[in-house]
Amino acid sequence: MKKVFLLLVLFVIGGCGPKTDFTQKHDFSTGEWSYGEKVDFIFPVDDTEGQKDLWIEIDHSEDYSYQNLYAKLTTEDPSGNTASQLLSFELAHKSGQWFGRCFSGDCHIKILVKEKVRFQEKGTYKMGLEQFTRKVNLEGIESIRFKVTQSL
Repeated sequence: MKKVFLLLVLFVIGGCGPKTDFTQKHDFSTGEWSYGEKVDFIFPVDDTEGQKDLWIEIDHSEDYSYQNLYAKLTTEDPSGNTASQLLSFELAHKSGQWFGRCFSGDCHIKILVKEKVRFQEKGTYKMGLEQFTRKVNLEGIESIRFKVTQSL
């Protein structure tokens, strides 16, 4: 009986979040992100009516030496139009306390990049990220995930 109740609770909790339309993860096998190494996420868009939220999830070690991560975000629509912006992903409070969840030396943070986006045309989009710090090899970054969810 307890197992049935636990499964029911997990099903209800798991079904409460926004629907994910796309997710892709890029692992940095050496635990570092090299300057000039662009991470591209290519995703289809079929819905031009609904609003979407764009998320970046970063996995890093507790040994990561900085409070934030500067990155250049470049988006390209199906017509080839591009737009770029510099972002600062805040990973820790000024006191040094990590944002997100940390366990056994690894931390995970989910950051909302754009909220309630309405794509103008159907087709294939590309989002690219480049680390934009002054370090050639940014140690402690383990992976980056890009996620598109339906806005609530």
